[in-house]
Amino acid sequence: MVALLHTRRAPTWLLATVLLVLYPWSWFVNQWFMANEHYRYLLRASDGLLFPNLQVCAPTILLWLLVFRLAGLRFADIGWCRRDLGMGALMTLVVWVAIHIVAVIVNWSELTLFGELLEAPQLTIGRLFGQLLGNALYEETIYRGFCMTQFLLLLLARGHGQFKAVSLAALGSAAMFALPHIPNRLARERYDDWPAVLGDQTMLLCSGLFLAWIYIRTRNLWWAVGLHSLANCPTLLVVWQGEGSRGNSVKALVSLFGLLITVAWPWLRRRGRDEE
Repeated sequence: MVALLHTRRAPTWLLATVLLVLYPWSWFVNQWFMANEHYRYLLRASDGLLFPNLQVCAPTILLWLLVFRLAGLRFADIGWCRRDLGMGALMTLVVWVAIHIVAVIVNWSELTLFGELLEAPQLTIGRLFGQLLGNALYEETIYRGFCMTQFLLLLLARGHGQFKAVSLAALGSAAMFALPHIPNRLARERYDDWPAVLGDQTMLLCSGLFLAWIYIRTRNLWWAVGLHSLANCPTLLVVWQGEGSRGNSVKALVSLFGLLITVAWPWLRRRGRDEE
């Protein structure tokens, strides 16, 4: 938390611009670029490595990085701290190994290795890169690294207490995270009625609050990016039997292991520093 307070305040126009652009941009990407399959040219040319989310998110991230720099923000002000990368990557690898151990135990009687990877290795790698360098990196940078941090600094500057400011900043960033998913769900015809919309938005709001808590507690954006990536694309080397429950089961495992590691994070960080 102390580290967040040393982050530079963004100009008011920059925060307003980000908030105003996010939803229209999501609508444009999902209702035009994705809906018309404009991604298929690069996807085909790259033999499946350049997934649609990477095609969209990577250039968008670079554009926002340029805007942030022109506005006087450092990379560290949006959570891009090089010194944290090793720890974030290591803990992500720990979770990846842990979910594989569970997957092997659960599927031991019908164990099949390298199912998806053998069938289409380039698509598996492309899907993973699409999260690590695209979707998850973009969302964590914008919603947690920038929006939540700037909401927090703004609320503190207006005299709100730390607990209230943190709570409102986390809730605000989670809401900003949830709303732009609506165009994506509409494009995929995931909503049948209003209860479906409310249910999905509630789930996304809870996910956003969970990721906000992870970033607040660890101050390591790469850890949030890693967990987000694994939840969306676990890249299992073991075939999880019962495809209907696989997605929810693996996502629950990622969240559980992520929760445990985040709770233990202060101890893990101190131990790492002692060993250095």
